[in-house]
Amino acid sequence: MSQLPVRIARWSARHAWQAIAGWFVFVVLCLGAGLAVGSHQATTEDYRVGGGSAGDGAPQQ
Repeated sequence: MSQLPVRIARWSARHAWQAIAGWFVFVVLCLGAGLAVGSHQATTEDYRVGGGSAGDGAPQQ
């Protein structure tokens, strides 16, 4: 097994504040990337799955 996880854990233990700051920067970058990409609002058609919507135009009794 690789020693990389052990080395990372040892570094994180010895440099706790740097590790916390690194995770904080990572989270902020991820949030910024998500905001930059934006989102797409779902429409009613997006919720129709399979052939169940085929009967939407059928006359109602």
